[in-house]
Amino acid sequence: YISVTGVQTCALPIYLQGLELKVITSSSSYIEKNVKSLHLEISNVKLYEDSPSPNEIKILMNNLGFKLVKKNVGALAGNVLYINTRFAK
Repeated sequence: YISVTGVQTCALPIYLQGLELKVITSSSSYIEKNVKSLHLEISNVKLYEDSPSPNEIKILMNNLGFKLVKKNVGALAGNVLYINTRFAK
């Protein structure tokens, strides 16, 4: 469990080495309705063929109703945490 602003939530970690957009898009209906938070590894440089940019991930997550609440990204890569606003109080 990860505590964000005093709310405990179960996070779904996704580490897919460039396939994040494909997996999230293909399961978007389920994610929108059932997943409270997503923990993603992102990269500022293209490490894998077809890997999404941080901005592409942010746009998709915002369209699914998720808000970026934590970002720990260095010059090359790092992690982000998105919270589903449908479950936020």
